[in-house]
Amino acid sequence: MNDYQQLTDLMVKWSSLYGAYAILNWDKATMMPKGSHSLRAEQMSVLSTMQHEIIASQEIAELLDRIDITVLNDWQKANIREIHRLHIMAIATSPTLTSRLTRAAVKCEEAWYAQANEINQQSLEQNFEELLALTREMASSLGEKLGISSYDALLEQHQPGLRAESVDAIFSKIEPFTSRLVATIKDSPKQQTIWPRISKNQQKKFANTLMVNMEFDFNTGRLDESRHPFTGGLTGDIRVCSYFKPENILLSISALMHETGHASYEARLPKQHLGQPVSDSRGMCIHESLALLFERQVGHSNSYLGYLAKQLENNFGYADYFNKERLCEHFNTIHTNGIRVTADDFTYPAHILIRYKIENELLSGELSAKHLKGRWQELFELYFGISPSPHEGPWQDIHWAIGYFGYFPCYLMGAVISAQLFNNARKNPSIEMELSRGKFSSLLQWLDKKIYRQGCYHEFEDLVIASCGVKLSADDFIKNLERRLK
Repeated sequence: MNDYQQLTDLMVKWSSLYGAYAILNWDKATMMPKGSHSLRAEQMSVLSTMQHEIIASQEIAELLDRIDITVLNDWQKANIREIHRLHIMAIATSPTLTSRLTRAAVKCEEAWYAQANEINQQSLEQNFEELLALTREMASSLGEKLGISSYDALLEQHQPGLRAESVDAIFSKIEPFTSRLVATIKDSPKQQTIWPRISKNQQKKFANTLMVNMEFDFNTGRLDESRHPFTGGLTGDIRVCSYFKPENILLSISALMHETGHASYEARLPKQHLGQPVSDSRGMCIHESLALLFERQVGHSNSYLGYLAKQLENNFGYADYFNKERLCEHFNTIHTNGIRVTADDFTYPAHILIRYKIENELLSGELSAKHLKGRWQELFELYFGISPSPHEGPWQDIHWAIGYFGYFPCYLMGAVISAQLFNNARKNPSIEMELSRGKFSSLLQWLDKKIYRQGCYHEFEDLVIASCGVKLSADDFIKNLERRLK
């Protein structure tokens, strides 16, 4: 057995452990009994430690040193690059710290489920304090090893190649644009559109139809209900989890399209390199760009909303509510909304900007866990001109409770890339024509060529240029939103 084959065999084991971890994580959010969190924390800790032991092993290091890359093809060279990246990140963090982080994240997540919507959040705040301390330790160690800042080290975990400097450059263009839009609705009363009540069972049947039209393969994937939407599993075993809101089917549809965008990416990664890092997704900015492409660029477009309105009316009636004009008005109006996942496309960036500022302050130690709520209220009033209600606080999202620091910027960076992707894709007139009929075949074929089958062959910024035709820029994102307000 040659050295490269030996290395890839080890990575198949590493990938299989990740797959088992992902399924346990899905089960934890959907079916696991409430009293089983401690046991699950131990199980997931063992799996994460085993993964760490493989990728951080001396055997991996020696194989990487011995392999002659001049005899490898381009895909194999890219695979070596990705394995080396993972190895360097792994050896920067001790197995003990990795295990402690996993246990702390599972405990904090349990507390989040129990107290996120409660007035008394003492247990959640205590668990978060421990998780934050461990995250700071991990980020400092990783940053030192990589020669980058602690926050850049967190970004690297979610989107290899992304740095705060690039995030700041994009966000500095979006912030004044968003501030101008939000200023137009400051001091306006909150308005909540009332939609017909559609039962969960009716919505689930409708969701299955939409997913089939988006070419989701139910032979290798499934849809389940969860409190917080997410997509788990792995290529060949996709687990889509979403919620179904009887009082707001449009919110349910948006979440479903977002998660199906994630699932479509995972399902179509290059299978010829399955089990190798080069066949993985190219990071969470790209992942979120595809999810937001489905949810917002397509799902909120006039052409698709015409199709969706007809389907809603045909299935549920209520023609006065489910018509193209009303749906277009809903998605193209600026609203005051303190919840990130239900925010309109125009004010959504402000939600990310708040979280980005707070994450940096938490990680640097400038902000302590016990002062999180106060800082949140201060920034909320600055950006939105309103005081957040209890359910609009920092625990409306699960991310920080599971240790996902450095992830929130991926949403807005992904939104920027999704606009660039969609503008490039619809140069092909058949794509938008098909979307007006609810069909995704041409769009999926285009994405397959540009992104899906590329896996991690390209570095992040190179993939953006190759797929979007231009460098990463906020211009398309801003122009698309301006066009919708006219």
